[in-house]
Formats: sequence, C-alpha cells, structure tokens
Amino acid sequence: MFELRAGGGNRLLARKLGIAERTVKAHLTSITRKLKLGSRVETTLLSREVFADQQLMGLYDPKGQ
Repeated sequence: MFELRAGGGNRLLARKLGIAERTVKAHLTSITRKLKLGSRVETTLLSREVFADQQLMGLYDPKGQ
C-alpha cells in the first residue's frame, strides 16, 4: 500500500517490488474488492488517508526511522 500511496502505475510498482505487472494488478483488484471500493483511485486515496493517520499517531515514519 505504501507504493500505491506514492501514485505509481502498475509498471512502476512492479519494478520497485520485483514482481510482474500482472501480479500488481491482481493484488490491487483484490484489495479494492475486499475493501468494497469502486476503483483504484478510491483505493489510492484510502491508502493516503491511512498512512497520513498513522503518521499523525506516530505509527508510521516515512523516513523509516
């Protein structure tokens, strides 16, 4: 979800994660469906909200520290 939050396309996400582009699409489709969201855009927006909330609560450090 972190990579999705950054807004990369399937090809970029696949390259960064070392997996096939098709695998990225399958996982994002599954996540979107399980969260009962209507689109990848909604999934991306939700991931941004979740990471922002975690950052505010001190649960997530974008610098990895």
